[in-house]
Amino acid sequence: MSTKIYYFSGTGNCLSCAKQISSNIENSQIISIPSVMHASPKKGKIEITADKVVIIFPAYAYLAPVMVKKFLKRAVIKCQNVYIFALYATKTGGALKQVRKLVKKAGIKNIYGAKIISVENYVAIFGFPSVEEVEKKCAMQYDETNLHIEAIKNSETNITKGFHPLSPIIGFFFGSLGRRVLKTRFKVLDTCNGCGVCMKVCPAKCIVIKEGRAKFKKGCEHCQGCFNYCPKKALKFAKIKSDSDRYHNPKISTTEFCDYQCGNEKCE
Repeated sequence: MSTKIYYFSGTGNCLSCAKQISSNIENSQIISIPSVMHASPKKGKIEITADKVVIIFPAYAYLAPVMVKKFLKRAVIKCQNVYIFALYATKTGGALKQVRKLVKKAGIKNIYGAKIISVENYVAIFGFPSVEEVEKKCAMQYDETNLHIEAIKNSETNITKGFHPLSPIIGFFFGSLGRRVLKTRFKVLDTCNGCGVCMKVCPAKCIVIKEGRAKFKKGCEHCQGCFNYCPKKALKFAKIKSDSDRYHNPKISTTEFCDYQCGNEKCE
């Protein structure tokens, strides 16, 4: 029995979850959603064939990331069961229901959905998590993920509960307007050495290296992966000090994250 695990991640939390599930499910494969999106024609259908499909994503402003939504709208899913996991630090809002609805539109009836607690990585609003908080939330994520692994093994289904009336409004302003405005708040400092880490971690491929420096293009998902993974702290965001701490999941190294983003092949 085959299982394909699709994930979207900016700082490694969802990849960590995907790896944990894969290590406990035989004949499973981890696939980054960005790698599939960039390898497919822009408007072409994306065929997904497996016995079971797992979709892991973070809740952004009470909804799923824009790329996850686009991915599911293009997906032709041929499987028996789909499992949806929304990682969150504060609230998932309507993210889980939003994705479940898209999966149902793809013709899937056997669906299991759940939210999983994780480390807050949106430092622009919530600040940097303490060492103690990271350890606590990572342990909670691990334990909750283990519970849902059993649901996958047992082919369980459930009904997704939970709705936030402000989800569509907050999601609209963040997804349609906020990302474009927030992208302009990034500043590349003189300490940038053009190493390309930001370009490799970016799920939207909206960063290029020109004349030895990072340059931003259109399409930013505002996952803040570039900001958090930059080894030189050469990316500044808004009023956050350039020498402030950064966060990415402690179980996922920079090299590993880059390789998975590129489709499990080493990024050059």
